[in-house]
Amino acid sequence: MIRKLNQKSDTFQDPTVQSEMLKQQFQDWLAVHCAYVPDIPIKDLVVFSGPSTFVDFSNITSNQEQKIVRGPQIKKRIMGTFDQYPTCVTNKQTLKLLSQQLMKSHHPKKIDLISSGMVKPGDLLKGVRCPHCGYIPMQRMNRNWKCPSCSQTSPKAYLDAFRDYCLIKGPKITNKQCRDFFFID
Repeated sequence: MIRKLNQKSDTFQDPTVQSEMLKQQFQDWLAVHCAYVPDIPIKDLVVFSGPSTFVDFSNITSNQEQKIVRGPQIKKRIMGTFDQYPTCVTNKQTLKLLSQQLMKSHHPKKIDLISSGMVKPGDLLKGVRCPHCGYIPMQRMNRNWKCPSCSQTSPKAYLDAFRDYCLIKGPKITNKQCRDFFFID
């Protein structure tokens, strides 16, 4: 797959190959973790949701073409599966057990860009970024964050800094790490 954007071309893996691989991984997971689930049909699709996306096919098989859907067609394609599979192959209780097993088996990826060496501690910009002018760090004052550069205030400016911290260090933060990262006492 080739994406052309602003006179630049990027090449990506064939998305239909990826969807087939994910389908097979899910079938394998079901076989190991959910022996009680009957052989349910699993459909894999590739959806291009952007309305301005132009998709031009070359050397595509009819099987691949059937898996590619434009955003507005997705509802029609899903409704078509009801015609293809008119009888239920499972019940609500089995689906509930399956969803519980999926949730139990989910393990979020642990991220720590600093420990992995992808980001050096000295490269990290600490502090709360001003949502108005981008200045770092804002100062904590009376339940608010004030920018020393533009004098704007924002009571929730720290939320983006928390999101940044999670992307860099992971979803856990200690009190000491928080105070260090936000420059607060």
